[in-house]
Order: sequence, then structure tokens, then C-alpha cells
Amino acid sequence: MAYRSDGRKGVAVFGQRRQPGNSLRVFTEKQFSSGDEQNGLSREYGLDYSPAKEWTLSALFQNSNPDDDDETQWLTANNLRFLINEEWTGVGKLNFSYSDNHDTGQDDGRFAEFDVGLAYRPVYQDRLNILSKYTYLYDLDSAGQEDADTDERSHVVSLEGIYDLNRRWELGSKLAWKRGEVREDLTDLDYQNNGWFLNFVGKL
Repeated sequence: MAYRSDGRKGVAVFGQRRQPGNSLRVFTEKQFSSGDEQNGLSREYGLDYSPAKEWTLSALFQNSNPDDDDETQWLTANNLRFLINEEWTGVGKLNFSYSDNHDTGQDDGRFAEFDVGLAYRPVYQDRLNILSKYTYLYDLDSAGQEDADTDERSHVVSLEGIYDLNRRWELGSKLAWKRGEVREDLTDLDYQNNGWFLNFVGKL
């Protein structure tokens, strides 16, 4: 149990963690918040699963109910890491959230993010790190925001490299391509092409 406050808002946290086996850890947590602007309750459940040294899975599920709001918010965050060999590692991520409006009975605001990629680090040149990744994004603003009736989806392909020059300095660059689509009316089945973008960033 823990309690923290900044003078205007207080949060009480109750939770527990357990390890049923060597490869599995689970936890649950409840947060009660009270303050000048909003009171509410959130519940969180998660696990870390690693049946072998080659791969690890972590998952999180959360829902919250603000007292002065007519909606329930749901969220899940999941990560996967798989060791292919000493040089190559596969990575994946899936995040999803939406808000359920109690008045209309419909979901009000949605967000989804899906990543899959490969990381490369040569055994005999461990100063070099390369990550290639594909990302899918979907975003629908909640009611009350300026673009509440507009949803957008996009595809992003990126390649990033970092080279450690020494303990203090590193040289990095990133190349990314993005294609976006937008829909201004949710009753319309067709998306409009929002164009594509090519971006290059370097850093030292």
C-alpha cells in the first residue's frame, strides 16, 4: 500500500505481486484518486512471462472509471522480445486503448499501435546497433476534442543505426517512410490518402 499527494490531488495505491514459477510473474494494482478536479478508480493487471532465455513476453491491462465522467477507459500494452541468435533479436509491441461512453453505448476515442522489428548487433563489432521496424498507428480523438469525428491511420517503416564512438560520444542516424490516411466522417467507409513522407535524421 502507498499514498502520495501534491496538495491538490491524493492517490492511494493497493497491490500485490506474485511469482507462481521461475518463468512467470504476475501483479495486480488498484488506484483510488481524489482531488479538486477529478476523483476515480483504476485497476491494473499484468504479467511477465519468460519460459526460456530466448524470449520474453510482458502484458498489461488497465481500466479506469472517473467519478465525474460518463465513460470507462480501457488500455492494454504488450511487448515481445525474441532472441534469434547472438546477433539478431526480434521485437514486437501491441498497444490498444478506447473509451466506452455510457450515454451513447459506443466507444468514444480509440488508439492502436502495432510494432514489429529486427535488431542487429554484430558479435565482433558490438559498438554498432541497427534497428529496422514497421509500425501501424490508428487514432480516433475522443468526443469534445477538435477533430472528434476524424480518425487517422498510418504505416511507418524505419531504419535506425547507432555507433558508439567511445563512452561519451555516439553517432546515429534514422531513415523513416510514412504513409497516412484520414477519414473526416466516421460513417464514410473510404479513407483519403494523406500523402507519404520520407524523413532522415542524424545526430552526434
